Amino acid sequence: MKPSFFCHHHIIVLKALNGNNNQVSSLDEIKRVLKTLWILEQKLCKLLRNLTVCLQKVMD
Repeated sequence: MKPSFFCHHHIIVLKALNGNNNQVSSLDEIKRVLKTLWILEQKLCKLLRNLTVCLQKVMD
């Protein structure tokens, strides 16, 4: 994942949490969102690894 996309994604999520206004989120809110995104990213990576293994088995 490109860093610029990753940062952009975080900004979109933070704006979504605040509604459509441009208020700055509290630090705790930001930390919570980043932790949630990090967990989701880990799960996605695991899923992609599993999918890759499955595809390799099918191709063999």
